[in-house]
Amino acid sequence: MSNTKPNKITKGFTLIEILIASSIFAIALVFTTATISQGGSFYSKLKAQKSTSEDTRKIADMLSRDIRAANTGFSYTFNPANPSDVTEYSYGLALLSCRSLCTSTYNPSAPSVMITNDFNINSNALVVGIKSDNIISYNVYYSKYSQYTPVFTGPTGIYFKSFSSLPTLDQIANITTSSNLLSDAKNDAAVSFAGFTPGWSVKAQPFVKFRIESKTKNFDNLPVPQRSYNIIESMVVTRNYEK
Repeated sequence: MSNTKPNKITKGFTLIEILIASSIFAIALVFTTATISQGGSFYSKLKAQKSTSEDTRKIADMLSRDIRAANTGFSYTFNPANPSDVTEYSYGLALLSCRSLCTSTYNPSAPSVMITNDFNINSNALVVGIKSDNIISYNVYYSKYSQYTPVFTGPTGIYFKSFSSLPTLDQIANITTSSNLLSDAKNDAAVSFAGFTPGWSVKAQPFVKFRIESKTKNFDNLPVPQRSYNIIESMVVTRNYEK
């Protein structure tokens, strides 16, 4: 009588078991991919928001500091045909409306804005005169496009330059170079001004309102998770209360 043991029968997976396992794996893969994708989208959104918020906050801090420190008077002639036709700024603040260019040949009826609470007046340049230790500097903030609109009409930026003498309107227009770009080049940014910048004959507290917008560049062509739009509005008064 043979003592040989029968061979063991090896049992494999059935087709149904393979299909069930494949389905579970596919579902897990989908959930994992979705989680990773959501994490990437959240990171992109956070990065874009960080960029625009830092942009607006940095510029708002600079503006607030300079407006408070404004303390030296100056004047502008806006009509080349009549040099005696001057506008005086006794508190070191001048609001200028130069929609596309701010030059000596620009319409003399429009470039000076002394009193306005309305951003739509299109005051897009601010000149700040500051005297410290007998050294005078004129800090200029300029935005070529500044009106509030949900859609920017083209690449925009906020520019800044400090002068040791009062800048001409032509010099203000020419600060729009990359070396003077104050806003982040990754964003489209604009600033609008309003306020009260009186001349020598008026004894009143000057103030400047500003509205800063920063928007991810190519905003309309980006996926929603990569878009960010940040706005800061503020009003700042000078410390120079009386002349």
